[in-house]
Amino acid sequence: MYHNPLMITIANTVNTVDADLKIFFQELARIAGNSNIDITRAKQELLAELR
Repeated sequence: MYHNPLMITIANTVNTVDADLKIFFQELARIAGNSNIDITRAKQELLAELR
């Protein structure tokens, strides 16, 4: 259904050259296009950064 989004993203900047939202989607595309990425390692790195 259209009104049940699969993902909601929040970004600080949108209309700049180095917009957060643009970088987010570039990384998402990089991950989706590369089957060699270790999701477990990426998760651990993210948790370490958030701590």
